[in-house]
Amino acid sequence: MAERSGGVDNRRRQMVNWAGSRGRIGWSSVPMDMEVFERTTVDPKVCGGKPCIRNLRFPVSRLLGLLAAGESRESILQAYPYLEPADIDAALRYAAFLAEEETVEVAR
Repeated sequence: MAERSGGVDNRRRQMVNWAGSRGRIGWSSVPMDMEVFERTTVDPKVCGGKPCIRNLRFPVSRLLGLLAAGESRESILQAYPYLEPADIDAALRYAAFLAEEETVEVAR
């Protein structure tokens, strides 16, 4: 397994290859101990395979959109009583993880 720039410890990380839309292919390093994302689930049968909060059919993108629109944590938790404060933290960690990924454009 090749080492990413920045000296990522390969014993603690694995490379995940994913194919995205619009002819993009990216590589992300994922912690091998997946408890970091234990509240973020991906199931092809739930919400079209979008990452969701604890298989609740509540996409991470919806939660991030609410936060980006200026909704407070308290108002989100009040409007969606099945969500927990740790779900909001998990969504933000997941977004930070995605912001670190590397994307390579593939010529068409």
